[in-house]
Amino acid sequence: MSGPLLFWTILLVSQWLHPGYDAWVDSISRLIFGKYGWLQTMNFYLLTLFSAAFGILMYISVASVLTGF
Repeated sequence: MSGPLLFWTILLVSQWLHPGYDAWVDSISRLIFGKYGWLQTMNFYLLTLFSAAFGILMYISVASVLTGF
């Protein structure tokens, strides 16, 4: 559940570190270019990891309720 909150926090920091970035015009993928591009790349990886973990935990939770364990 903390994945989206962490994603938006890192995204805002990344936008602040990129002068000339305009959130209304530019895609968030543009933030991977430049000196702090690693930050946005890490942000995408973390969101993917947190989303996969959430899906796995939801599957385990639903499966345990349906099987009675």
